[in-house]
Amino acid sequence: MTTIIESQGNTHMHSDDWHRTIYIDTLGVGTTDFDLSDAMKKKLENSGKKGAKAYFKWFNNPKSSPINRP
Repeated sequence: MTTIIESQGNTHMHSDDWHRTIYIDTLGVGTTDFDLSDAMKKKLENSGKKGAKAYFKWFNNPKSSPINRP
């Protein structure tokens, strides 16, 4: 199971997928790491917020040209 999950994580995005993808640093936490401390959960939450803010800053910048902007 771990091998399948790791291979999924190593799959590269195709063509313009990155235009609609928010990168969130997982801080080394694996998909089967179920016993996370409250501190690590908070760090992951903050990492998600940071990734979303960075994406929308780029997306809303008039100098960028995301393909999925209406």
